[in-house]
Amino acid sequence: MDIEYLLWLQNLRNAVNSPELDRFMQLVSDFGVSYSIFIFAFVYWCISKRGGLYIIASYTFGRMLNGLIKLVACVYRPWIRDARIIPAGNAIETATGYSFPSGHTLTATIILGGNGALLRKAGYKLLSLLFFALVLLVGFSRNYLGVHTPQDVVVGLLVGMFTLWALSKVFNYVDNHRSSENLFLILAFVICAAIFVYVNNKNFPMDYDANNKLIVDPAKMLRDIWKDAGLVIGFILGRFIEKYFIKFKPSGFKIVSIILAVIGIVIYGYINMVFQKIATGQFGHYYGRMLSGFTGMFFVMAVWPAVIKIFQGNK
Repeated sequence: MDIEYLLWLQNLRNAVNSPELDRFMQLVSDFGVSYSIFIFAFVYWCISKRGGLYIIASYTFGRMLNGLIKLVACVYRPWIRDARIIPAGNAIETATGYSFPSGHTLTATIILGGNGALLRKAGYKLLSLLFFALVLLVGFSRNYLGVHTPQDVVVGLLVGMFTLWALSKVFNYVDNHRSSENLFLILAFVICAAIFVYVNNKNFPMDYDANNKLIVDPAKMLRDIWKDAGLVIGFILGRFIEKYFIKFKPSGFKIVSIILAVIGIVIYGYINMVFQKIATGQFGHYYGRMLSGFTGMFFVMAVWPAVIKIFQGNK
């Protein structure tokens, strides 16, 4: 049924024959994972330190959980399962790793859905509805483009929601027991390290086609988890350094604050989109991705907050 649904969407896409619609869906999909990450940086630096920290933590550990599920389930992408599936445009290029669950949907759920929940709590109900609608649209775009099945999207949504719920419980507990934060961070590191070691030493499917060519190379499927590990290390180390040495405070929607945030987002975008290519070229896909993940997250958590504090004189 999942393949038939994707074929129905594919036939609809071909019947409409609208390159503009295809590009729009690709843009929505890319926004869900490549550009929405700038939102949590802006929130953390300018609006709400706790709110931004909550979304960043959920994103970081949610990606690790999603990576674990992907590398345990080892579900092949739709076009591998059925050659009739032909993804739209360049969607295959951004579809990394195994298929189940959808990482794009998880990221959109955590960042857009998480911020939507914060907006709703703050009384901005209409704006929060827009964020929630974007989450659903990102999930649908993955089906429309032919890179994920409905169950990939639904489980990505559920994993994202679970992560937001679990981290909200942790944050509420830490709010009332400040000394427990370090324990949670150490525990999170140990769990993520165990996940990383496990998935890098488990057995993966080794299926070959009629020409005796490996259908899916497990080595390529492992690349994302290395970046996820870098994110975890960057988050935990950055949080420790910011907490004990930087101690910055967001200054709201001041001109200087917004300008600094925009500059920071440009640098963060460079790390994610350019530096990763440089790092993988120099150190290989594993270590290069880990380095880029660490660098980007450490920049968000500690480096730019230090710059903001210097420029604005936060105490």
